[in-house]
Parts: sequence; structure tokens; C-alpha cells
Amino acid sequence: MRTLPLGVERSTFYCRSFMRTIVINTGTELLLGDVENAHLTFIAREILPLRLRIDEQRTVPDGAAIQSTLAELFSRAEIVFVTGGLGPTTDDVTREIVAELLGLKLEQNAELLASLQHRLKSRGIKWTSRIARQADVPTGAVILPNENGSAPGLYLKANINSQTSSPHLFLLPGPPRELQPMFR
Repeated sequence: MRTLPLGVERSTFYCRSFMRTIVINTGTELLLGDVENAHLTFIAREILPLRLRIDEQRTVPDGAAIQSTLAELFSRAEIVFVTGGLGPTTDDVTREIVAELLGLKLEQNAELLASLQHRLKSRGIKWTSRIARQADVPTGAVILPNENGSAPGLYLKANINSQTSSPHLFLLPGPPRELQPMFR
């Protein structure tokens, strides 16, 4: 992450020596060993020049564990990176879980939807309603473009309630070939 996404102020990230940063990797396929989890090493190396370091990492299965883990860790983190669960399959539920946890509505982003339709049509990929889900964005989220896949990343400032801290929340796609270029 050499530059910060549009809408994210640089001064926010340099206010202290190190900010408490947590990485949550989602996906049952990671826990079953079907897919190698290379995200921790990559993210740790990328954020260190920004004076960030990972304080904690969790890998959780798809589903309800994502919400309970986020709810638990929000109070301990200033920055949370969540990888995976943004794609078109039925087990990709990160976007929905985060919106519910933060009390936000999911809204279909017309510009993102049109971009997805254009990109997939140019590649000869058949359009389905499951693909369209990827254009559903929590209210107030900043869209992080994904040039190497269909699921965009998202940035939110997670304001839960007055008793819970408000971490910066980055939702990133699971495949390394998508996450790594987006992160940089």
C-alpha cells in the first residue's frame, strides 16, 4: 500500500508510532488447507513502511464467525484488514455481515454495476444476479477498484457506538492476484 485510497486521509495513519492493526482472513477453504493463506506475510511487509504493524491475526470460516470475530476485535484495533468473502459465490458474505454489524444498508452502486457489466461482457463472461451482488456497497463505503477481478475492495470508518472504538476497516478480495495489486 504505497498510496492510500481516495477518501482516506494520510494524516490519520501517521498520528502515533504504531497503530493497533488486525488482519482477519475469511474462508473455510483456508482452514481446510485447500488454499494457502499468503496474506499475513504480504500485508505485514506492505504496512511496515507506513509505521503500521500487525498486532493480531485470525483466520475464520465463512459465515457467522466473521461477525463475532469483527465484533470482538473492533474494540482492540485501530485498523482492521478483512480478506475474502467479497466475491459472487453464496459463501461470500463479508460485505453483508459488515453492513449488518455496523447498522448500514447495502446499496447497489450504479457506477460499479455498470463497470462490472462492461468488464465481464468484454471478457465474454455471462452476467448473473450473483455477480451483481458485488456492486452492493455499505452506505458510506469508499470503493477500492479491483483491476484483476470482479469484487471491489471497500474502506469504511467503522462507527459502531459510543462504547466501541472506531477502527478503519478495509475489506479486500481473497485471491492474492487481486488483493496484492489493490493493496499496493
